Amino acid sequence: MPPTEAAAAAFRLAERKAAAGFGLQLTERFVPIGAPVDSARLIEAGSGPPVLLVHGGGSNANAWLPLMAQLDGYRMIAVDRPGCGLTSGFIYSRAEDLRAHAVTFLDKVAEAAGLGPVDIIANSMGALWSLWLAIDYPDRVRSLALLGCPACVVGTSAPFPMRLLSRPGLSHLLERPATDQTMRRTLRMLGHPDDLLDRMPPGVLDVSVLGANLPGAASSFRSLLWRVVRLRGARPDCALDAEELRALKTRPLVVWGKHDPFGDHDAARRLAAATGADLAFAGTGHLTWLDDPEHIAALIRHHLDKSPRAVDRT
Repeated sequence: MPPTEAAAAAFRLAERKAAAGFGLQLTERFVPIGAPVDSARLIEAGSGPPVLLVHGGGSNANAWLPLMAQLDGYRMIAVDRPGCGLTSGFIYSRAEDLRAHAVTFLDKVAEAAGLGPVDIIANSMGALWSLWLAIDYPDRVRSLALLGCPACVVGTSAPFPMRLLSRPGLSHLLERPATDQTMRRTLRMLGHPDDLLDRMPPGVLDVSVLGANLPGAASSFRSLLWRVVRLRGARPDCALDAEELRALKTRPLVVWGKHDPFGDHDAARRLAAATGADLAFAGTGHLTWLDDPEHIAALIRHHLDKSPRAVDRT
């Protein structure tokens, strides 16, 4: 179900307010993807070498605003994944080839945005999608910065409350309207301190609630959870093990939250061993950049500067 004009307008207004609080001026555009996802929404800020940001879970592109504010000197392009934000809605089915869907979507986003080999910053489900892209289309991905535990890698899974909500009998709980308290509870479940949102500029909480309440957003996230995880862990076709990760051609940066509930420090080290990643433990929870955006931006800058620049063809 597409957002109504009123819901989309309220969402954009809160997004612009949140961006202004971080000193950012956003532009928005839609790029064609093709069936089954008609178009994808991109928000952009800054100028310089392009970087694509891919969010996780049921979030949306503006989750990256705190990090974007620290990455001046780059053209930052954040995408709403299918069913999230203002990208075309999408409901996942068990028959869906999720890997093919993910790789095709990100490849078409990069192509439609006019990007050559692309630098990607990604989190959680977005990180899993980006790893799949880098393994399947190695010439498409120049570098990867993975913030927080990527979904379903090296034996990890979602925290138990999220796995529980993937069950058909309980998944209806995700359909309840989001509130300020819902957002605070979610961040607590993701390992973040209770006062995190209080340290954010005005509009951040509002846009989080409005994004979660966009028509179709909860149904899409519910169907994605059901497609990816079971009560006992990741579905086998969504899991990415160490053997396959060794096929990765680029050496990623992995920034793992000190108390990330999606995977412990041993999992972080397994991922680093399989990929040759530069591993740092920084931030507190799963959305590491929310806790310490300045430090994590510095890690990303160092990572991006280690390789020749990609050509911006836009």
